[in-house]
Amino acid sequence: MQSNAISPVKLLLVSFFAAALNILPMFLFDAGGDVHFHYVLFSCFAEQFWQGDLYPRWCMDANSGLGAPVFMFYFPLPYYIAALIWPITTIGSPMECVY
Repeated sequence: MQSNAISPVKLLLVSFFAAALNILPMFLFDAGGDVHFHYVLFSCFAEQFWQGDLYPRWCMDANSGLGAPVFMFYFPLPYYIAALIWPITTIGSPMECVY
């Protein structure tokens, strides 16, 4: 008698294939729109978050290190999620992978 349960290996392979298919455009095309702006915002937000500023509003890296106010009109949850996984950039992972 066969069971209808999905094996964990098959589930893992399907998940990996779906994730690879989802990020395929990142490898085929150049980043467009305001993606580079968000890379800078994520970096600034994460660095200042880990320095103790719970809601960063001043980007220290903007304007050649002089700083600039950051007007974010987006919901801050993605910035907090990226800030929580930002420490992997210290082991060599680029900010694009965190984004």
